[in-house]
Amino acid sequence: MSIAFCEVDAIDINRYFYSVMCNEIRPSLVVLEGVAQRNLYELENKAVPCVSLQEVGLSGLIHTFEKFEIDCIYINGQRIVDCVYYAAAEAVGAEVFYIQHGMYIPFMRRSASFFAAKVYKSIRYFKYSLSLAYFYRSMTLPLKLLLSHVMGRKRDWVNDFNFKPSVAWVYSEYWKSWHIKHYHFDKGVDFRYMRFPDLNRFKQKKIVDENTVTYCYQTLVEDGRIDRSLMHNFYCDLASWSESNNINILVKGHPRMSSSESAYLTSLGFNIIIDYVPLTQVVLGHYSTLLALWGLQHSRVVCFTLPGHPIDESFSSWAHVIADFSQLNLSQIPCDFDKAEYIFGSNSLEYKSPCLTNYARK
Repeated sequence: MSIAFCEVDAIDINRYFYSVMCNEIRPSLVVLEGVAQRNLYELENKAVPCVSLQEVGLSGLIHTFEKFEIDCIYINGQRIVDCVYYAAAEAVGAEVFYIQHGMYIPFMRRSASFFAAKVYKSIRYFKYSLSLAYFYRSMTLPLKLLLSHVMGRKRDWVNDFNFKPSVAWVYSEYWKSWHIKHYHFDKGVDFRYMRFPDLNRFKQKKIVDENTVTYCYQTLVEDGRIDRSLMHNFYCDLASWSESNNINILVKGHPRMSSSESAYLTSLGFNIIIDYVPLTQVVLGHYSTLLALWGLQHSRVVCFTLPGHPIDESFSSWAHVIADFSQLNLSQIPCDFDKAEYIFGSNSLEYKSPCLTNYARK
């Protein structure tokens, strides 16, 4: 079987594909969105050919799939780029296998600053939308993509197109229902359960000091989901609270954390941890997928709302949700760990990786 891994960023090929799959699944081809990402991938990976969607476009990707005789592709999202991957797979008769890569929110909007900072990438994505309109002979498809992926509108229109995988690997029954409701993975989608992979993916270190608290960083600024000034206001509030309460803050960094955000957090006196997950008794954050790891390890998780960023039910149903630091009392943080295990898969069960042998259709 000839396989293609299809992603946006080079770093995510290891994070979301190799690190969660059985050894038997190895690609014949890797597809990344941008030329820069392809070049970055090729610096350390010479064995597997890699192409850039930016360079070849939809028609060129179809030709590449034909050249490599691709039978199936793996994706881990429902972005505009993933829609292009769906179309190319459909053109060559390849199956699409989907792997859940994190916690999702149903309707995510992008800020205007995101498009101003990434104008060339935004133009490329608009061109992808036009190529999809031509492929599916739909003049309204670019508008539908814009409304869903930029304005955060519902995706009920996807039933008119083939933007569904043959097999979907998700964390639990909860996420199966979520994907059916919000991504419309209903008819024809064969669900498999992979449990929560971060339990195995990250090195963990227990921190026993009660005066040390972890803050889980999210790339909200980098992804254009919030204005930088609003995020920095929160960091300043965090610094004031930690100083007033004599609390040491460990920031669990993110692989895509920008150097400017890292420098700002460091200037506030925070220690940034990259190489491991600090298992402190209390963890602060918003709605990062990684918060589930702490919940499954019975750390008390506090989720802070942000302007325009309510906490999704997948966290609010078990973690402690508050709006500001005046509501934070470290001795009173109720958490429903049984509910966390229901949503993200019990940590007492054996971790299961996606394997080709598990793809036999029922």
